[in-house]
Amino acid sequence: MNLNKTKTGLMFLMLNVGYMHAQEAVPAAGGDASGGNGSVSYSVGQVVYTAGSGTNGSSNQGVQQPYDISTSSTGDELDGIHLSVFPNPASDVLTLHLENAGLSEYSYALYNSQGQLIREEAITSLQVSIPMQELQSATYVLKVTSADAGVKSFTIVKH
Repeated sequence: MNLNKTKTGLMFLMLNVGYMHAQEAVPAAGGDASGGNGSVSYSVGQVVYTAGSGTNGSSNQGVQQPYDISTSSTGDELDGIHLSVFPNPASDVLTLHLENAGLSEYSYALYNSQGQLIREEAITSLQVSIPMQELQSATYVLKVTSADAGVKSFTIVKH
């Protein structure tokens, strides 16, 4: 009788091995995409991702990765001046808003992730619209400077 229980247990285990999955994600959607430069598999709804890098660049695999949007000071901040940018992430137009600032001494410069200057202009009003629609989806740095010292840098995500 013990032999029959053992055989039954082994057969049950062998039949169910095909249904066992370890560390499997259940994404909401996904698929495959390919082009002239390669192919990629993607999924929507994964909460874990893996980072990989090689000689041609790096890639994060998985989704639901947060945008890293930051603001940093670049030099002496002037007392009483408030700078803000919105919306971030941006798609068509990015708005730069200044409060308590004299306009004659400020300018902005937009740089891509390689540090190349994309656009640079003097700030002539307290609210400036910066066109983003012709730019590729990427991360950019917006630096607002005064005649005396750097004021602030913003990390901008264009999608």
